[in-house]
Parts: sequence; C-alpha cells; structure tokens
Amino acid sequence: MKKITLISLLLMFSLGLTAQNINNAAVWGPGTVWTVTGSSAGETDPLIFEADPTIVTNFAWDDDDAGTGVANDIAAESPVIDLTPAGTETWLRVTVDVRHNWIGDNTLFIEYWDADLGAWVTWQSFIADTADTPFDNFCTSVPDTFVSMQLNIAGWTPTQLSGFRYRLLYDDALLGDNWGWGMCFDQPTLTSETPPTCPDPIGLAVTNILDVSADFAWTETGTAAMWDIELVDITGGGTPGVNTGVPTTDDHGATSFGFIGLTPSNDYEAWVRADCGGSQSNWVGPVAFTSAATPPANDECDGAIGLTPGIVYADNQMDASSAGATDSGFTNSCGGAAANDIWFTLVVPFDGNITIETGPDELTGDTGYDSAMEAYTSDTDCNGTLTSVGCDDDGAAANLFSLLDLTGLTPGSTLYIRVWEFGGDQFEPFSISAYNALLSVSEFELNNFKYFPNPVNDNLSLSAQSNIQKVEVFNIVGQEVMKMTPNTMEADVNMNALSQGSYFVKVTINDVTEIIKIIKK
Repeated sequence: MKKITLISLLLMFSLGLTAQNINNAAVWGPGTVWTVTGSSAGETDPLIFEADPTIVTNFAWDDDDAGTGVANDIAAESPVIDLTPAGTETWLRVTVDVRHNWIGDNTLFIEYWDADLGAWVTWQSFIADTADTPFDNFCTSVPDTFVSMQLNIAGWTPTQLSGFRYRLLYDDALLGDNWGWGMCFDQPTLTSETPPTCPDPIGLAVTNILDVSADFAWTETGTAAMWDIELVDITGGGTPGVNTGVPTTDDHGATSFGFIGLTPSNDYEAWVRADCGGSQSNWVGPVAFTSAATPPANDECDGAIGLTPGIVYADNQMDASSAGATDSGFTNSCGGAAANDIWFTLVVPFDGNITIETGPDELTGDTGYDSAMEAYTSDTDCNGTLTSVGCDDDGAAANLFSLLDLTGLTPGSTLYIRVWEFGGDQFEPFSISAYNALLSVSEFELNNFKYFPNPVNDNLSLSAQSNIQKVEVFNIVGQEVMKMTPNTMEADVNMNALSQGSYFVKVTINDVTEIIKIIKK
C-alpha cells in the first residue's frame, strides 16, 4: 500500500497529538488523546477489560469473562482529525495488528464519524480470527495484520472532512445471545493514498453454490464498466492461490456473473479485475468455493425412493445420503434447516400403522448424521396437497436419529417421507427403514390367500377363499402402473408389458389389503 506523508500539512491544521493519526501509529497509553467509550467503558475488572488504551499500548476486551446475558459494547475512539488538506489523497485505510477469537460474525468493527449525519458509520467488520488466539489474555498471542478496505472521502463535505474520527468497536449484542470470546488490538495506523487510475474491485463473494453453477459478485470502487473474470479449477489441476492472468470471461458488463458448467464436488477459485478502458486494476482474489455434489435421485418428492415395510428395523433397511441435496421449500414442523432434504415413499400396511426410523449407516456404522424427518399424506400425489402427519427430530434410540410411530392411517394409501440434516451442513451416510410387527401375521392367512409364481414372466396368479375385490400394481417409486377389479376368488394379473424389476401388488379381499413384492423377469 502506498503511503503519502501528510504530516507537515496536517500539523498546520491539527493540534497536539492529533497529527499522529495519519501515516503514523496512534499513540496509546498515558497522555493519549484517544478515549474509551461505550456501555462497558466504566468496567474496572482487569480480567474483563484486559487492556485500556488510555493506560497501556493495547486495547483488549474479554467478553468470555464478562459472561453471557449482558450486552457489552466498548470502543477506542480517535480524536478529531482534519482531513481537509488531503487533496487528491482521497483513500483512507486503517492498518492494525489484532487478535480476535470470535463465535459469530459482526462483533468487531472499524467505524468512522460522519459529522453531517452526527452518527458512527460502519467502515468494515472483522470476521477472520487468529488461529492460535486463546480464550483469555488475548494480547499474549501472535497477531494478524489487518488492512481495511479503502474509505473513499472524495466528495465529502467540509464538515465531514474537518470532523473526521474513527474507532475500533467491540459489540457483542449483535450476536443474539450476547456472548463472544474477545480481542486485543495494537496501536492502529491511519494512512492516506491517491486512488489508482483503475481501482481494484472489493467485496468479492460466491453465493448460490449448486452442483454445476454458482453466482460470483463484487463491488466496483472506481468508474469501470467492464470486468475480466477468471475461474480456476483447483481439482482439475489449478494451483491454489494462483491465477494465470488469462480471463475465462472478459469484458463482462456487470458486477455479477453466473458460473455454469461446473463439475460437481470440485474445488474452485474465482478472480476478477476491473477494465477501465485505458488501464486495468490488479487481479483480485481468490474466492475459494466447492461446487455441490450432484443432487440425489430423491432430491424432490416426485423422485421419492420407495420403502418396503418389514417386520423390524433390519427388514429392508436402506442406506441413504443427502449429499448434494437441495431445499424442497417445505417448512419444518420440528425445526432445523431443510437445505438438504431427500424423499422416500411407502404404501401404508393393512392395519394403518407404520414406524419409520433413521439410524447409522448399515455398512460403516457412521453415527454422525443428525436427522430430522416429516411424513405427509397427499390428496393426489406429490403435486397435490401434502398434509403433515408427523415430524420428529431426535426420537430414535440411536444417537441423533429420528423415529415416527404413525397410527390410524388409511391402509393402502401412499405416505411421503422427507428427511433432512438438522443443521443443514452434514452429509454423512445414514439408513432408513419402515416396519410394522403385525406384518408377520397377515389377515390374508384367514382367506388362504396365495400368489405365484414369483419371480414372474407373464401372468401372476392370485387365489383366495373370498372374492378378490381389487388388484393394484405399483412400481418401486410408488407410481400405479396397473389396476383391476376381478371380484372373483381367482385372478390372473398380466404383467407381460411391464419392464423388468421390482413391483408392489396391493390386493384387497373383504376390505382388507395385503401388499406383496413381486419380481418381474
């Protein structure tokens, strides 16, 4: 960063130690013209207010020792600095060594005083923390050097220029739970510089990251109307932190860009530079991101995977994963973030009762998935009205898995089950099963119900001691592919036209329904 020495000019317009604040480190300790303000300014406990910049050369606050349930804000404020002589040096920056152990974003700020508004305005927030910052005695760790984004004072009024101040503010009230860790600042340096002919873009961000697309955006700080963009595929062989300087997209006319054609689950880095016509800015970046995994087949309700109810959990236990899944847009009745929900379906057994449970992955035994689960009935299908009939977060006995014990459902009706990870950010494999102990004792045994052959080539033969009222055939995802009403004690189901695979045949006798699984060869 270029530093322009304004000290001789500022001495003509400033008094005492005020001039120290341009291009020289602020003077803290006894005799400083800095002040400490805020609701915690009167705190005298040295375990909490670990370093008072009016006494020593550091500014440190230990919010952990201050405790939760109390909002604390405390700031070290500079004296008034007259910026009128700055002339063409219309960019200001603050450089400061900081140790910051944080729990949430937006607790630590640089702010400047707008003398026209009579209010403090956020200049920039600190969101990165020092890796080895302790939970106490914050000034004892190795600091990070923080350089702020530029503050453009071009166009400021005389009142704003002559009344300029800045401050370092810690405010834990914005966390929501009024508690954080803490921080320690060394003496900051305020510098001025003449803006480059083509300033660098700032505020780079990649959002809406999917498996094959992502949105890239930035903020222009000059007058550029076009930008060059480079996307580096790190997984595909690119070097982390290095761009080639050859745009993948050039002369783009907006401060946002949509990446498409990404490879799922790949690591990428995005760069941008401004094109000011006769000159270009530096390449700025990288912003690193990872494309999402390919959404699973059951990402949405209309792709729900069919579950075959068994007698106990282990019967027809199915392994699953929500990796790459997207948000179906449903409100969760039992909480959590549904950003990665997936769907299953089943046909309700003859007694109208079913238990659905998630658990550890069958092959690996992985217990890291914190599942939540909600079940729905529909007036038609996935495109109809889905009505919730139960939701559970941690009801299963195993770890943080879910269990729905549903009763009083309509036998033979279709149930849709949505599963998501409660925090929305874990994709460990898990298992899911539907079961009902009464399936081991079918009411069809009273009618001496029989079916054969299984597997079947062409015709499936059914027989009973009472009339077979209705026969419905469903594919593995719960779609009805055949229906007949024989009203005879024997019936043949012609399955010749069906594709090879598994099917569920729902047979109704004396208003009682039995579901059998058939393999079509």
